[in-house]
Amino acid sequence: DPLRINELKTFLDAAQADEVHLVVSLTSSPRSLNRVVEAFAPLGVSRLLITKLDEVDSFGLLVNVMSRVNKSLSYVTYGQDVPEDLTPGQSARLAGLVLGETPLSGMKHSVLRREA
Repeated sequence: DPLRINELKTFLDAAQADEVHLVVSLTSSPRSLNRVVEAFAPLGVSRLLITKLDEVDSFGLLVNVMSRVNKSLSYVTYGQDVPEDLTPGQSARLAGLVLGETPLSGMKHSVLRREA
C-alpha cells in the first residue's frame, strides 16, 4: 500500500533513523520477496534481517535475496526462541549453509542472551 509506505517514510524521516532494517522471511517465494523489497525501497532500507532459516530445506534463496537487494545482512533467525535464535548475519557461516558445509546448528552463537 503506497499510502502506508509514505506514512512509514515520514515517520522514519522524522526519527532520523541511522539504519533501516527490512525484515523478510526466507519461507516466502522469490516473487514475493522481490515484491516486498521493491515496495519498501522508498524507505531507504540499509540492512536486511532474514528470518525462519530453520523452516527451509535449501538456502539458495538467501543468495538470491542478498544479490537482489544489494544490502548488508544484519541478522538472521533460525528458531522460535528470540533472542536466543537471533545471530549476526556473518558471511562465512551463511556461505557454509548455502554450500551445505555448515549445519544450521552451527549458527547457534547468538550475541543476545536472556537473563536467568
